[in-house]
Amino acid sequence: MRSSSPTSLKITLRLMREGPNQNLEDTLRRDYLIFCHILMRTVNNDFFEGSRALLDKDKNPKWEPSRLELVSKERVNQHFAKIEDINWEKLELHYGRNTTNQAMARL
Repeated sequence: MRSSSPTSLKITLRLMREGPNQNLEDTLRRDYLIFCHILMRTVNNDFFEGSRALLDKDKNPKWEPSRLELVSKERVNQHFAKIEDINWEKLELHYGRNTTNQAMARL
């Protein structure tokens, strides 16, 4: 974990704490929102920096911020916030009447 993005570690901790209190639909929407923030680089560039470090094989990513204690609660909250982009669309889940039960049975 020492080589992981400090921001990602704090996001993961929050997800683990909130997860047991959410249903499958809310979890999928929340994860999609965070994924979009990461890909759109609305908060930071850590995902792409980590990918660069793997592809370049230097294994020396430059995280922003660089240490866990420097990651503010506000920075983490930004990943859970509504995306302010007119082209962004919320995740719409379309499923049959038993889809949720089927998915839960597979978990």
